[in-house]
Amino acid sequence: MRGKHLLAAGISCGACVLALLFLLYGYANTWKLWNIPVNLPCFADLRVITHGMESYALGYDPLLRNPQDPWERPMNYPRIWLLLHVTGVNRDHTVVLGVALIALFVASQFLYTHRELDPRAAGLLTLMLFSPAVLFCIERGNLDLLMFSILSLAIFIRNTRFNLSRVLSMALVFTAFFLKLFPIFGFGILLREKRRIFMRLGLFVLAVGLLYIAFTYDDLIQIRRDTPRSPDVSYGVWVLSSKVARVSPVLGEVTCLLSYVAAAGVALAVILGFREKEVPAQSSHEMALDAYRAGSGIYIGTFLLGHNFDYRLIFLLFTIPQLAEWLRSPNHHVALLVKVVVIAVLLSMWHLLIVKLFHALPGIGPADFVLDEFAHWAIFFGMAYLLSFSAPDWMKELVGRLWHQRSPEEPHTTTG
Repeated sequence: MRGKHLLAAGISCGACVLALLFLLYGYANTWKLWNIPVNLPCFADLRVITHGMESYALGYDPLLRNPQDPWERPMNYPRIWLLLHVTGVNRDHTVVLGVALIALFVASQFLYTHRELDPRAAGLLTLMLFSPAVLFCIERGNLDLLMFSILSLAIFIRNTRFNLSRVLSMALVFTAFFLKLFPIFGFGILLREKRRIFMRLGLFVLAVGLLYIAFTYDDLIQIRRDTPRSPDVSYGVWVLSSKVARVSPVLGEVTCLLSYVAAAGVALAVILGFREKEVPAQSSHEMALDAYRAGSGIYIGTFLLGHNFDYRLIFLLFTIPQLAEWLRSPNHHVALLVKVVVIAVLLSMWHLLIVKLFHALPGIGPADFVLDEFAHWAIFFGMAYLLSFSAPDWMKELVGRLWHQRSPEEPHTTTG
């Protein structure tokens, strides 16, 4: 069976099981089977916008005050979302929009995956699609579902023969960036371009990004202030220190410093990775490599931002087709690293259920949190290192020349 057929069958079977559980076991009880914290009414994250449009219609600035929201949460999204007001969107459209987001997300699974999808990749994707992390995103009706769909379309269009595919794919990534900022880390799909084109496009992306941040700076500060953060059900470089700070604020500060030292160590390892002569097997599908660069870039970028709820792990789905291909790499070190990364991804995405199982066992203590943190750091290191391996040749040559310029004491070999 072809990989895409297997993926379609897996999604269909999983959806039927979920529908049956909702019918027989109840909405809230079904989510609790995966240990997903339930918020009612449903699609809680989407309601901050649909209800926010009602607050806006009443004359409020929902970024500052959103009294129509069920929990009176400020709308922690860029102001561009206020344009929805002209469409008449309100709380009555929440369920319809939530279902539409889920449908788009499911359909997008067949956009970034190529025709010859590896059956192992299809199996991993199915396992991840019904993980607590993805279902958490669905239960909340979080707009990351829309960002994922937009980036999937960008990857798909970039791999068509359409003359304007590069322009359209960039426009889609910019759209996602304007809507929710962090998708700018998905511009890793530009790495397939030649050096001259990449440099020009990179400067253009940087200029537009900085201008957008400059013009919306006050709003962005407000959004960051109003966005809830918790070391629970989260990943990021600050998560461990936040957890430790609950016990000792001083140790929390020390742990935060050590976390950044560890992140710097990963950066050094990545630079060294550019110098390696042995690389993973070249991707036989540019679409898989584009998706990997987008997904790993988003994980690495958001990890360094500090705190992210686990539903943002859905972007790791992008990395699976390429990781499945690298599992067959003749470089045993690379194949081993990929196996570790895949296991870490599964542990992270199924963490909520693992927590439930751990808490059912006596004497486990904080082992579930330690396991989750280890998995997230393993993903961070592995994704960054593999991203350096998959860099285009011109980038490796450039980094190699810069490294040798900084290391004049390194002996040079001669030939002939």
